[in-house]
Amino acid sequence: MADSNSENVDLIAELSREAEQEEEIRTGSSSYLTHVDSRNLVNREREYRDLEKQWVRHQWRTSVSAVVAKNGRPARYLTLPAYYRLDISLFNETGLLATKTIDGVEVLEVAAFETDPTKYARMVGHQPPLLLFGNTPIEDALVDHDNRYYAELASLFPFDVVNLDLTTSLTPKHEGPFSKIMQAIEQVMLRQATHVGEWALFLTFRNVLDEWQTMALNAFVENMQENIDKYPRVRDAFTDRYPSARVQTAMETEAERCVAQCVLKWLVDRAHYHHMQLVDSVSYHYTRYPGIGRYDITKLVTRFSRGSLTDKVIPMKESPVETWVEADLVGCVQKNKFANVEDILLGGPEERLISITEEISRLANLIDEDSGARIEL
Repeated sequence: MADSNSENVDLIAELSREAEQEEEIRTGSSSYLTHVDSRNLVNREREYRDLEKQWVRHQWRTSVSAVVAKNGRPARYLTLPAYYRLDISLFNETGLLATKTIDGVEVLEVAAFETDPTKYARMVGHQPPLLLFGNTPIEDALVDHDNRYYAELASLFPFDVVNLDLTTSLTPKHEGPFSKIMQAIEQVMLRQATHVGEWALFLTFRNVLDEWQTMALNAFVENMQENIDKYPRVRDAFTDRYPSARVQTAMETEAERCVAQCVLKWLVDRAHYHHMQLVDSVSYHYTRYPGIGRYDITKLVTRFSRGSLTDKVIPMKESPVETWVEADLVGCVQKNKFANVEDILLGGPEERLISITEEISRLANLIDEDSGARIEL
């Protein structure tokens, strides 16, 4: 029994080294998980099967359902699925994901990426197979022309749903103001601009103020402030939701919420640049307590479509500002309710928690059955 407890302590200590893991992923070094006893590796996946994240997956599914209904066909999906692919299984079991037959085998029209080689090797055999499954950071596949997946991924755009479920902040200090992650999001917006229907973007990021690159955070805040100063309706919407019409002042009391607001505003700006308008957006957050300390996770759930063109003005050097542009800027403030998932779950019936727990077990066991390694949760 003592040996078992010792192994668990050692494993937990390894899993707490999140900062080191992110650095090794960024630099391409071997994952520290390769040094953990392989018999214990399956326990690593337990951290992905939490109630808050599964509840948010249901909100994702609602958004995917809306896209499928609007476009009149199943969705093509780009994601970072984690080992058990719970999002893929959740969407696929209700027929939301598109399929195609290749060499007599039905595959899901899903492109997915996993950075850890150990996990990737274990995930390759999961069923049903995916159209593309790459072993690289997704930002490298989107930005680096020399990446082995760059051309193949580019050829698959546009997708109907893009899920950037990141484990890092958007602007790590060591990467400068325009980080590779932000470059990757810009590439997504650029490539999605050819979508003729409606599409969804899910963005998850670590919302920790101290992790932001200073110039980038200042640029995000100034960008939000410019719109507040320029559009009275945006100012009114902001003051209805925050304690001040000055973003910097609001940051002093509601930093995480303001950061989420500024990121959402930036996404809307990039969509406008590529002539796409905001259809809907919701925002959530919850807290994590790893070995390195507390941090917040923000999850933005958005949908976009092509923007209409006015017939009243002839475009010259600059395109005319469409009426829906200001409506989007107001909407992205009004809809940023930044709901606390923990409060939602704790405020609901106990049956909801039981149902989510059972669903996580059922979806995870689907993968275990495919891989031949049944796991009791």
